[in-house]
This record gives sequence, structure tokens and C-alpha cells, in this order.
Amino acid sequence: MQVPFTSPKLSEKSSKFVEPQPQLPQGPKITGSFDHFLLGVWDLYIEKPSIKWRIPFYPLNADKALFISDLQYLWKAIYDLSSPLLFARFAVSAALALFPAVSLWFTGNFLRLVQATINEQKLDANMLIQLTCGRVVCSLVQSLLERMDGWLYLDFDDFVKRHYSRYAFKHVARIDLPTFMDPSVSQQLEAVSLRYGFCSVGRTLDSLLHSGCSILVLFTQVGVLVTILREQGINSSLSLLTCLCHLVVCVLSQVELANSSLEGLSYAATTRNHDYVKMEGLKQLVSDQEHRQEIVANGIGSYLSCHFLELSCRLGSRAGEFWSRFLIHQRKVNNTIYLLKWFASELPEIALVLTVVRDPGNLPMVLAAFTLIQSTAKNLRLNLNSIFQQTGGLASQLSSLRAVYAVSEIKNQVVDGTEKLKNSREGISLEFENVSFQYPGSKNYALRCVSFRVQQGQLCVIVGFNGSGKSTILKLVARIYDVTEGTIRINGRDIREVKLDDLRRSIAVLFQDYTLFPLSIKDNIALGNPEHATDFKLINEAARHGGADTVVERLPERWDTYLSRPDSAHDLIRILHDDPNGAIDHALRELTGTQPPQGLSGGQQQRIAVARTFMHTIGPNSAVGLLLFDEPSAALDPVAEHDLFSRLHESRGKRTMVFSTHRFGNLTKYADIIVYMNETAVVETGTHEELMKSGCDYAHMWKLQADAFT
Repeated sequence: MQVPFTSPKLSEKSSKFVEPQPQLPQGPKITGSFDHFLLGVWDLYIEKPSIKWRIPFYPLNADKALFISDLQYLWKAIYDLSSPLLFARFAVSAALALFPAVSLWFTGNFLRLVQATINEQKLDANMLIQLTCGRVVCSLVQSLLERMDGWLYLDFDDFVKRHYSRYAFKHVARIDLPTFMDPSVSQQLEAVSLRYGFCSVGRTLDSLLHSGCSILVLFTQVGVLVTILREQGINSSLSLLTCLCHLVVCVLSQVELANSSLEGLSYAATTRNHDYVKMEGLKQLVSDQEHRQEIVANGIGSYLSCHFLELSCRLGSRAGEFWSRFLIHQRKVNNTIYLLKWFASELPEIALVLTVVRDPGNLPMVLAAFTLIQSTAKNLRLNLNSIFQQTGGLASQLSSLRAVYAVSEIKNQVVDGTEKLKNSREGISLEFENVSFQYPGSKNYALRCVSFRVQQGQLCVIVGFNGSGKSTILKLVARIYDVTEGTIRINGRDIREVKLDDLRRSIAVLFQDYTLFPLSIKDNIALGNPEHATDFKLINEAARHGGADTVVERLPERWDTYLSRPDSAHDLIRILHDDPNGAIDHALRELTGTQPPQGLSGGQQQRIAVARTFMHTIGPNSAVGLLLFDEPSAALDPVAEHDLFSRLHESRGKRTMVFSTHRFGNLTKYADIIVYMNETAVVETGTHEELMKSGCDYAHMWKLQADAFT
């Protein structure tokens, strides 16, 4: 199948080695026009611009109305961050922007003093001392302001991060799972990353501040330069030509840079080269600690080295991650722009030679003036470049600001109900009526036409093969997702009508794919019941119910132990030389009081997760009437499993309990109702005795597992 893209004139020549590529699947009809570039093993598709040359300052495909609308978020950010710190930073930056013009004024006066000395053959010593002292004082003040600006920058950056971390935490914490997993929402949340700070807000304000200061530098230097040239009577044509040439070089450089960038364009890059993908996989394989045990146990290190070398030699210079290949591609410079830049750079010196030839007697002053003009023009060009660079991405930066404030407007896909759930401590009835469900983005059904009913206080066990939909049922009951079709009823009421806070206060759930939070073990358990998160007696009781108390006792920091510290709070220990016995590492850890990361077995981790679930069920005001356990003993040893089920049996009849498992035995014999599932559908329901008498699928699976113990 031919891909309907137009190849540009500039593209890398493909190597003689041709690797067969798989056929691309048929997709939706492609609209628009794209250029195709071959960058080593990468295929790059770039949206064709509507104009031949991209213009600096203005985003190529920017929506004017949206760009103007986004300015409101800039004013909002400035308003939100209004503080003495912000105004001090603006004032210091503005003051620093005046010093280049002041420095130029001193240079002009020194030039005038030299000219007067040559003409009169006499040096004005007082003027020289005044100019020298003035320049020293200005240099000192400038140094102090630069130092102050550095301090203000760090303090203000910290202030921005603190302000927006509070804002982001509040709005990100409320987002439900389907919304959080939505690709468009994920892209929005990147703008308020709690892990990596708030670069978009700080970067946008810094860009505008630097642009404003650069503009101030530009106008003040031009004003001073014009004044000096008038007073000295220097050739205005040469001055104007020099400044114009530097301006042309600046604009051409920005045009060249803009047309070799992906900023403001839609693009896609992919590689289908199997050798490259495999080579990168091998790199990750030998770099990640999680694979080291398998590599060593199977003795495949030598084979991996040889195979990596073979792939690397086969790919040669075509291999490389995308952005490095793109940087190589950017070196392709348009010859016309290159020649124009060279000519504009050399033209002022050509004009200088012609001026000197016509008036050789004025050579010293012409050379001095030309040096001053050339130096000032270069500074102006640097300021223009800075303005171009800072404002060139203004549209995308404003878009990032919009994304920051749009987080507060994200609507959850799981809509809150309006009805309160009555006291549920006597248990909750649960009914599925023709429920079908597809996970977001999936075309396959995870559940299809599921119907069953659990009465208040009953024990329900859902059994079946892996992938039959057992875990999905529990997620729907907790309203992690909403059903695609059908109805779930809680105490006879549609679950979508019940207030989410009431529903989740009434449910304690342990998922098979549970996670331990990047917090201390005490906090991991306490968050099972936030209302009593500081009640250590309840935390200890929950740990005892979950069997986690014995795990905690063995840890060096006991309840305050972190299994894995947060990414931004990792211990920083650096040893600059060999430490074969670990003596230096041990000494540093003794000094700092830090411990190596604590590793727990899967069973020990599950005990902590079970304790967190029990934390939700205990306490004087617990409203839990429904317990949901998804493979609660999957990683537990037989003794721990027995203890867990013994504690759960104590709640039988007091609360409704729903278990999902692929094991038969400890639970199914005591269940009030068993739901046997296969291929996303309910096959059988009934008690253990009823299903065994029927002799169908459940009885067959029971006998298979029972035979292993006889």
C-alpha cells in the first residue's frame, strides 16, 4: 500500500541496505497535506505550511482568536502571583535593562574626550576621573542588582511552584479514573505536573519579562547611540547601514531557525525498523534492575552483548533516537539564506573601507566610531534574537497557561448522583441486571449481559477463569467506571442515582491490582479511613486484622518506614571513589540517618493492602455495609490466608461480602451465592451444593482443583 504523502526535495538518501517493512493497516482517510522525511530509521511526517516561509514572532498555524483569548490567562496568572516578590523582580529587571545604555553613554563620552584631546593636544584630567569613577560605580551597582536578581529569581520560582502545587493538587485529586486515563485529559495534566514543578507558568512569565527588558534595552541603546552620533558628527550613512545589516542578519537567522523547527506544526514520527526497536529493547533490558536476576540466572549476558553488537553494526549511522536524528536533519541550511547572511555581515566593513579611502585624514576617529557602532549593533542584534526566541513560542506558552487553568474545569466522566444512601451497616443488597461493559477505548466487552442478585448480609463468591470479568464487576460496584448497558442496583436503587461520597463510605474494597502509596506504612493503612487517619489505635487494630502488624515489627523504622521514597525526596548519596566494603556508604547513611530501600515480598505487601481495607471497616462511625475483595489471598501463604478468612467470617451476616477468586475451597463452601463466570458472561449461579448437584462447569472445575489434594 502506498502512503499518500509527498516527499520533499530535501530528504536523506536511504542506505543500500533495505529492510522489508510490514504493510501499514488501512486507517481513516487522510485530510490535509504532509511532507515525508526519512531520518535514519525514523519516518517523519510534517504538516505542510500554508506559507513558504515561517514568520518569526507569529505562530504558523495559530488561531488568532484563540491566541487573543489566551491572553486572559496571562493576566490571571499575574493577578494570582501578585506579591511584593513579583514587583521587586520586575523593578530589578527593569533597572538592569537600563545599564547597557548607561555603559554606551560612558563609552560615547570617552570617545568625545579622546577626540577633544587629539584636537586640542590637551587631556581634561577631571573629566577622565569623573567618567572613570562613574563607570566603576555603575559597574558595582549593576553587579549588586544582578546578584539580587538571581536571588529573586530563585525565590519567585519557589513561590510559583508552591502556589500552583496547591492549586493543582486540589483539582487533580478529585478526578476519577476514566477521566484521568483519557488521553486528552492526560495531556492537560502534563501542564500541572505535581512531580516536576510548574515550568509552563514560570517559563511564560520569564519569557515576557525578558522580552520586555530586551525591548527596553533596545530602545534605550538606540536612543543613546543616535545622540552620540549626532554630537560627534559621525557619518550617519555608515551608522545606518551597519545597524540595518545586523538587523537583516538577525531576521534571516530567525527565519532559518523557524523553518527548521517543528514549533507550531502538526507532525508524527515513527520507526518500523525491527532491528532498531530490538536494539533499544536490549539497552533497556541490561539497564533496568528488574531484569538483572533473569539475565544472571539464565547466563545470557554474553549472548546479549554479541547480539547488540550485530544489530548496531547492521544499522550503522542510521540508528539513533529521534531528536538526535532531527538535529542532524536541521543542519540542512538553505543556501540562499546562508549567502544573504554572509553578504549582510561583510557589507559594513566594505562600506568602512570606501569611507576611509574617500577621507583618509579622519581615519582614527572613523575607526573608533565604527568600532563603537559595530559593538552596539551586535548587542542590539543579540537583544533582537532574545526577543525573537522569547516571543516565538508565546502562543504555545499561553496554551500551556490555558491548560493549567483548564484543569479546574475538567468534568468527571462518572457523574455524581443526588440521592443519599441510608444507613448500610446491616448490609447492602446488590443486583446486576443485564449489565454489559466495555473499558474506555476498547471494542471488546469485558462483561456481557451479566445478571445476579445478592441479598443484604450474604456472602457472594464470584469464580471463573482469568479474564472472565470478575475484577470488572467489583470496579463497577465501586463506580470506578459506569456500565455501558444495563443497571446496577444498590438497596434497590440505581447506583448512578446514589451520591458518590455516600456510596464509597459504604464500601470497603481491595482490588487485585492494588498499589501501595509512596508514603509511610502508617499512612498507607491510615488512608483507608481518612476521618481517623491520626488515630494510631485504629491503625494498629487494622494492621492486626490484616496481618500486617508482624511485618511492621521487623522493619527498622517500623510504622514510619517508606518502602519507596517519593521521586523528589530520594536520598542523595554520592561516592567519588571506590568503596569496595561499603564503609563510606555506611558512614554517610549513619550521618544522615537514612536507610536503604526496604523490600517486601508480595505477601507482605498484600497484608498492608488488606490492613488498609480493614481500616475502612473499623471505627465508631464506620458506615461500611459492603466488602469487596478481589483475589484477597493471591499472594498470601496458607497460614496468612486462613487467618484472613477467619477474620472475614466474623463479619458474615453483619455486612454483605463479595469475593472474586479463581481458587475454590475456603470461600465457596460457605457462600450464600456463587456466581460462576466464563468468557465475560455468567454461566451459573447458586450455592455450592446446588452447583455440585448440577454437575456443570463449576462442578467440573471444583473436582479438578480438589483432585490435586487427594
